[in-house]
Amino acid sequence: MIKAGADFNPLLPNELVTASATAGLFEPNWIAGVNPGTTGLAFGMYSFSVPDYDRGDYFVYSWNAEPADPAEVYFGLANWGKNRWDWFIGSASHRVDLPSIDPYFDGTGNLIITVLKLGTEASELKRLHLGNLAPVVSLSSSASFGFVPRLMDFDASGSSDADGSLVKFEWDPEGDGSFDQDTGSSPLFSQQYNDPGLFEPAVRVTDDDGVSATASLELRLTAGLQESVGRPNLAEEARAIVTCPDGSLFIVGSCSTGLGGDFGLVLKLETDGTVDFAKSWSGTGEVDPDENLIDAVLGADGFIYVCGETQTAEASKDGLLQKWTQDGELIWSRSCGGPSGESFSGVASLDGFVYACGSTTVATFGRALLVQYDTDGNFIWAVAQDEGLLSRFNSIAVQHAPSGLGQRVHCCGTYVPVSGEQDWLYVMFNETKLGLLGRRLGETGVVHNGDATAICLIGANPDQGTPLLAGTYSHGSPSNGLLGYVEGSLVSMSISGASSVSTNEMLALGEDGVRLFAGIGGSPDSALLAEFSSVLALGSGLLETVGDEESLEAEGLDLYDGGTALVGTVEGNLPTSAGFLPDTGGSSAGWIALTPSFPDAVVSAGETSTDTQDLSSQFELNLHQQDDDIYVELIPPK
Repeated sequence: MIKAGADFNPLLPNELVTASATAGLFEPNWIAGVNPGTTGLAFGMYSFSVPDYDRGDYFVYSWNAEPADPAEVYFGLANWGKNRWDWFIGSASHRVDLPSIDPYFDGTGNLIITVLKLGTEASELKRLHLGNLAPVVSLSSSASFGFVPRLMDFDASGSSDADGSLVKFEWDPEGDGSFDQDTGSSPLFSQQYNDPGLFEPAVRVTDDDGVSATASLELRLTAGLQESVGRPNLAEEARAIVTCPDGSLFIVGSCSTGLGGDFGLVLKLETDGTVDFAKSWSGTGEVDPDENLIDAVLGADGFIYVCGETQTAEASKDGLLQKWTQDGELIWSRSCGGPSGESFSGVASLDGFVYACGSTTVATFGRALLVQYDTDGNFIWAVAQDEGLLSRFNSIAVQHAPSGLGQRVHCCGTYVPVSGEQDWLYVMFNETKLGLLGRRLGETGVVHNGDATAICLIGANPDQGTPLLAGTYSHGSPSNGLLGYVEGSLVSMSISGASSVSTNEMLALGEDGVRLFAGIGGSPDSALLAEFSSVLALGSGLLETVGDEESLEAEGLDLYDGGTALVGTVEGNLPTSAGFLPDTGGSSAGWIALTPSFPDAVVSAGETSTDTQDLSSQFELNLHQQDDDIYVELIPPK
């Protein structure tokens, strides 16, 4: 239907015409009464193949460099029935109307147009197109995945028609080929979906010449999910989950080798429980070649960054950092560490950088560790906190600096001073590893154990938001869950009926509030999902215990439009089971769940403390900034 000016047929006769990028450059040297015959004429022939043509008895052309005199251009069409060329003169309207276009198609839908340029002026032909241009259709939806029941809004207002106007929009919400919903000239449409499934809703747009075009998108809806994945009599752990843009779930963890070690595990799950792929591999250690993947994040570049730990040939562990496509292709894998043992437990990405936090060992003392790579896998720097008896980072969040220049990297974890109490640890760095702020969070003169295990950024604009920490805090046993702002007081969250809270709290910020996923002790162990519309008003939160007959260990969460995606490790049999092999043995398996957001009414299986406990005794942490990388014998990235 459309030919670019540069697409004249080189196998057919042509003179003084060349391709100039996508345009056709016509450079004639013909003067009437001077040149003999056709000498000096510029022409090229354009071949079209359009079976069942139905776009009207005309063609349209356009120029990059237009002739000063439109009458210096002629168009010849091959008349197959009369075995001749029929010629038409150009016009300022750039349109040639034909009595009928039928004589110019052969029996198989082929048509040839010759463009002939007179005079001595060079001109650039941009394109030729037969009849009416079809509309260009653009379709978007209020979401590409989510939970049912769901009212979906569709918008085709980005559609356009280059040579006319759009007059009708018809809709096929189920994707079954039947456009049975008509909104007239309105490009907006809404549809209520009550059943889960994979849909391909489509729109058909018609212009004022009766020419139509369609566009569709993929819509993945679920009623919820609870699945286990694993192999009989072998242990699997699901440690982190990422919601992909299409609504599928990317999960990382580990799986038992059956020989005393663990393999790294990556798998992708559809919302109906179908496993797209499952991949595993080992470290390089000769004994117990452990490889454990602990955290994952979806970068703005569409790649998934994963961190954990790997066993080295020297029998120590190194921090592990990897880059994956959403389809399960490993782009690069890097291990980083010295001879004493390292591990990464949190990963974040922003503006071409990847950060991983965790711990290292320096002179027998555990030290909180932060490293920076670029997204091509090149090591840039590493820094370790170097005071107290023990410290480690558990979780990380990154944002732009308030000025818009540079980055702020927020890490939380645990810190044990010489006095022996275990405090929450929070440190903020910039993108050049400079420590900007450090805090120990705990009570003065009271024996306590605290561990900050998760961090997220909250506020109307999370990129400039305030760090919110979650973790555990106790004066012995049991432990309570705890939430706290870096700028402000800490507040406690007690869980009724729970003997203790695990150290696996995961935190995320959604449009409808903050989600927290935590393990709680009991018999059997179970997990708790909490949503808070306002973190400062914990009484407005809602708690729901998950896990029934099985023992469930909470590991990670991610937002899922209209709800939450959860992963953990389960022992026992779930009501439903799916995976690369059903886990019917008594071993542990990875556990994956999708749960919709709670209703507005506060109905909970547990209760939150409305009387918050102020634990805001904050001590400035005396950060010692090292000029060099932390490793004396840094092993090159592998």
